[in-house]
Amino acid sequence: MSNGTWLIVALVIGFALVLLSRRRGKRAAWLQREHMPDVLKTATLIASERLFRCEHPVALSGTPDQVYRLRTGSLVVVDTKRRRRVAVYDADIAQVSTYRVLLQSQSRFRHQSFAEYGYLRLVTPAGVRYERVSLWTPEQVIQLHRRYWTLREGLATPLGATFAGLCRQCGHRQRCGQARSASSSSAPLPEK
Repeated sequence: MSNGTWLIVALVIGFALVLLSRRRGKRAAWLQREHMPDVLKTATLIASERLFRCEHPVALSGTPDQVYRLRTGSLVVVDTKRRRRVAVYDADIAQVSTYRVLLQSQSRFRHQSFAEYGYLRLVTPAGVRYERVSLWTPEQVIQLHRRYWTLREGLATPLGATFAGLCRQCGHRQRCGQARSASSSSAPLPEK
């Protein structure tokens, strides 16, 4: 090869190395801003915003935000929520738990282990924060599913929200005989 050819090869390699270091620098900066847990930093993203459906153990469908394979081989579900402040609700845990049951039923993931926890990625004006949450068992998810459909079909009466603030944003507020007004106290409802 001529000197000119060697020079071109050296320039191409140098350019590629510069691009690679910039990319790594951008990823490092993103990871720092993201405050991602170490266990996820080293994990492999295997699904992102993909619709899944199943009929067994119950009919479910959903679109998990991210599914990661940890270095241990276990899969973990991450769901993003935009909030004014950092807050984790039972509904969030129910959703991530349902995603896990949904994914466990997929032939693609059937023989893989899933973590007993998931993460909520909470995006707030103060930044991003990951909250690790213990997930419900598949039996609890199935029970929730059955309760939901029993209520939808009018075969059971809703228990009502524990706090008035939960009623404020509820889509069933107009037809619920137990809905509490925003002006009512935030004290919990009495035990049933």
